[in-house]
Amino acid sequence: MGSSAIPYLDVLWSPITGGCSDDMPCAPRCWARAMHRRLPVIHGNGVPFSAPIFHPDRLGQPLRWRRSRVVGVCFLGELFAHAIPSLWRQEMLKVVAATPRHIYLLLTKQPQNITRDWGIFENVWIGTSVTDQATADERIPLLLSIPAAHRWVSVEPLIGPTFLVPYLPDLNQVIVGCESGANRRPAPHFWAAEISDACRGARVPCYIKQLSEHPNGNGEVFRFEPKPGELAWRNP
Repeated sequence: MGSSAIPYLDVLWSPITGGCSDDMPCAPRCWARAMHRRLPVIHGNGVPFSAPIFHPDRLGQPLRWRRSRVVGVCFLGELFAHAIPSLWRQEMLKVVAATPRHIYLLLTKQPQNITRDWGIFENVWIGTSVTDQATADERIPLLLSIPAAHRWVSVEPLIGPTFLVPYLPDLNQVIVGCESGANRRPAPHFWAAEISDACRGARVPCYIKQLSEHPNGNGEVFRFEPKPGELAWRNP
């Protein structure tokens, strides 16, 4: 898939794309859907994004990467959607098992569907995406119920104050970022500051990915480069 513009990883690996339900609240503002509209070939020309597609030609990419990389797994879809056959994920697991030199980042909005076999690998970080307190309280306990070597949470887009303190003892990384785009919802800086302060107190690495300049959301979006210590998978 080539190098990634997402600053906390090196490359995207997407043997499975799509599978995201059209009726999810996040659908109208979904980054992956926007990528599909801009570059239909990423998923499949004329194929709705709610329909998952398996791309066998992408499956073996990590086997060809000799240098260790931080890999975003199926960020262009929902890896744990009900509609995805388990056989597709099993084929991906074979590649993960054969490439311990890479670090694989999983991120899902449906942690209730995570299969336990992903958690047995030391080089796999299992994460869930949340946006506010309601989604954090719904999804993070489900994430923590899965045995795993590493767990992380992406609070992006941050659209409401989010209190993570009860969950931090069982997390290994937190990412925070505001919404981007012309119609982004406001994200006051103190929301991110509260999360960052809580992580610092719990000694959990917290990386602020991006913040908007103005509370009304009309200003420029500031993007940040990771610093030493902010990303646990880069500083084992």
